[in-house]
Amino acid sequence: ADLEAQWTPVPDPDLHAIRQPTLVINGSQDSDARLAAGRKLSEAIPRANRHEVPGAAHLAALDNPREWIDAVLRFTETE
Repeated sequence: ADLEAQWTPVPDPDLHAIRQPTLVINGSQDSDARLAAGRKLSEAIPRANRHEVPGAAHLAALDNPREWIDAVLRFTETE
């Protein structure tokens, strides 16, 4: 069986208590389950921002390092 297809993360019910700015990064080519997890995290954390790195999978920082770095820098400059 495909473990990735069976993986359905359940966000911690206390994520809403996180008050720090949070950056959630997914690769645009990541699995559906991981993309869904990123969306759930960014919705559950009040000050979360979400960014999808184009052309990247789970290792977005390696697949598209320039875009990953740019996303992190934009986030740190605005927060």
